[in-house]
Amino acid sequence: MKKVICLTLALLLCLSGLALSEAGEGMNGYVAEYPSLGFTLRLLNQYMDDIKGLVTPGLAMALDSESDPLKILMGDEMAKLAEVGFFTVTYFCLTEEEYDANEESGNSSRNLEAEMPFISLLVIKDGLSPEELARIAGGPVDLSTMEVQAKVDGYTFYKDRSVSKKELPNQAYAEEYELLLSRVDDILNSCDYYAPYNPYAEKTGTKLSFETTDLDGNPIDSAELFSRHAYTLLNIWASWCGPCAEELAELDAINNRLAAVDCGVVGLLEDSAKESNVEKAKGIMAEKGAHYLCIKAPEGLDDMLFFQYYPTTYVIDRSGTVVGDAIVGAYVDSYEKTIMTLLKNGPSEAKEAAQEEKPTYTVRVVDQNGDPVPEAAVGFCLDTGCIPVETDENGVAVYSGAPARYHIQVVDAPDEYDYPDDTDFYLGPESGEMTLVITKE
Repeated sequence: MKKVICLTLALLLCLSGLALSEAGEGMNGYVAEYPSLGFTLRLLNQYMDDIKGLVTPGLAMALDSESDPLKILMGDEMAKLAEVGFFTVTYFCLTEEEYDANEESGNSSRNLEAEMPFISLLVIKDGLSPEELARIAGGPVDLSTMEVQAKVDGYTFYKDRSVSKKELPNQAYAEEYELLLSRVDDILNSCDYYAPYNPYAEKTGTKLSFETTDLDGNPIDSAELFSRHAYTLLNIWASWCGPCAEELAELDAINNRLAAVDCGVVGLLEDSAKESNVEKAKGIMAEKGAHYLCIKAPEGLDDMLFFQYYPTTYVIDRSGTVVGDAIVGAYVDSYEKTIMTLLKNGPSEAKEAAQEEKPTYTVRVVDQNGDPVPEAAVGFCLDTGCIPVETDENGVAVYSGAPARYHIQVVDAPDEYDYPDDTDFYLGPESGEMTLVITKE
């Protein structure tokens, strides 16, 4: 049976918004923190200075028991604390200049062809059963191919050496790639490992106090600003951030609607230190028809609030206190829902009340004689990708995910079985079950 890897989809998280601490000159010398994974990458120049190919973080994903792997892979949700986490570093058989040229010319497929796995790290909370691990990860995880890198505070970090088995697309980079692989242990040994934590939750209860100006230079005092409304959505964005700009018009509409319930929206331009960025942001807001107040980033913002991705939106009450977790990403539908839940239930019950009940989808795989097929993989697919779930000894695959209409198909099976590559079977959006028949040769 071919091994099913549950993370073969392209992760649509905005890694370009990740806050990187530069550790030296050039693309390949930096330190990057991933608190939800309990990991700090140190990809330092001493390991990269003689490397011509592009090396960059590829995937960083935290999953917990409440998260939906498919929604996270689609970029519709972000887990903030890992019970299971995945992190990769990717090597491209291209220079940085060649990579950028391909992107600018619309030939991004060339970059994908040049991609090679380099470092793969798996974070697992101790005590998870194989069944729990598979449920959280969205599919089976084979730990037999991995080595323990670190054990810290109830978590184990595994390195997966099997990722480097892919055939190199350009032999001119073979020697360099082998050199990099020989440095994997040194690189991982230089990294920091700690218990994952939710940096956004740690800001709950923080009382904000600052002075700044709006984008036109008018003075702003935080106490007066937040006293205007029962709750304020403080939307942290940047002038270069595409997803931030795309939600501005809807944020303006939300601000207008929230006025009826004594709530509102305030923008905070994070890259406002440069006046050119301020002018650019004002132009973007005018173009999108966003007329709500936007302020410049106050001094000490990084100490007051945590943000690694843009946009990040915090809810602030009338006293200037942070309420609940931040909304990380451009999830416009969550903004108004969060405010209305707060108004109805109060801060202590808002998170629980906002959680959606996930339907359960059950698929039984049998052969032509009606006998169950264990160790097959059923794909629960949307237009943006699939989550493969392995069948148990009874031939049953169960997926509890976001309400949706899933395209169902067998995506892998033991070698003695034949299964169609394409099917027209669907389940959802409510809970449901079905049986798929494949042929035993």
